[in-house]
Amino acid sequence: MKTTMKFFAAVGIMMGFAVGANAQNSVTNNVNANASVQSLITVVESHALEFGTVDKVNGQWKKVTTAGVVTSSGNAPGSEGVSPGIGLITRSGDAIITYKLISPPEFLLKGATSKLPISNYVTAYSIGLAGDKSIEKTVVTDETTVAGKGDEIYVYIGATVTPDATNTMETGIHTAQITLSAEYN
Repeated sequence: MKTTMKFFAAVGIMMGFAVGANAQNSVTNNVNANASVQSLITVVESHALEFGTVDKVNGQWKKVTTAGVVTSSGNAPGSEGVSPGIGLITRSGDAIITYKLISPPEFLLKGATSKLPISNYVTAYSIGLAGDKSIEKTVVTDETTVAGKGDEIYVYIGATVTPDATNTMETGIHTAQITLSAEYN
């Protein structure tokens, strides 16, 4: 009987340890789940890229920079009616975005086949107020990643127009559609 008692005492002690060990391995807690929902990104035109008057003379190129500075060759008309294009990207808070320009190779005269070549596109951007000179603009030609504080990004667009070599460009207002696209990273 002594042996049986020792056996049951040993089993009881082992069960106590086993129950105690199980209690230590079973702990529960909550894990929180969060999601940050961003607002839709928007892109709108704030101002069209304007070259003003362009001469039909072959080789008389005219360039508008992202800052609105006009340079030209020969006797190309001046800066009246000239301005860079400005696009406004609105993002969610300080989210990082990438923008790019899809640019046409020429302007077309509405209802005609006359083409005015456009090239050497450049962009720059500022975060915050349009034309805010306290924010440095960065000139780029490909995709651009923008990070920083502020939900409004102004993208400035410049380019160069050069009448074609045949000097057959028709008189009138030539137009083109430049696409500014943006996406969250």
